[in-house]
Amino acid sequence: MSAVSETVIGVIIVAMAATVLGVVFYILTGYQTGFTHQLEAVTTLVAGVETEPNTWIVEVVWTYKPVIKGFITSDGRFISVDSGQVSLLQCGVGYAPAPYRYCIYRLEGVSKEPVEVVG
Repeated sequence: MSAVSETVIGVIIVAMAATVLGVVFYILTGYQTGFTHQLEAVTTLVAGVETEPNTWIVEVVWTYKPVIKGFITSDGRFISVDSGQVSLLQCGVGYAPAPYRYCIYRLEGVSKEPVEVVG
């Protein structure tokens, strides 16, 4: 074998070892937590207005994918929302720093249930 082929084989072995060690380190340091955190939906309700009985217009800032399950009004009522009751009105109307998006949604047929507000 020539010196060049031995060098190439050595470089390949070192690269493979570094890759394997990198993957092992990534797994041992909790990559799953970091990866799922990137996909986690962060949804913040900015404002909500009841336009007619059981219909709300809400402004939402979110990452990844909005999941609007409900919210608590200023008077302590819990407004629960099914996914079929949420319709997008407009996105990108306001300013939100990356990776967030600013959108306005319409929530229809929401049910109102009393909740105890602690705090």
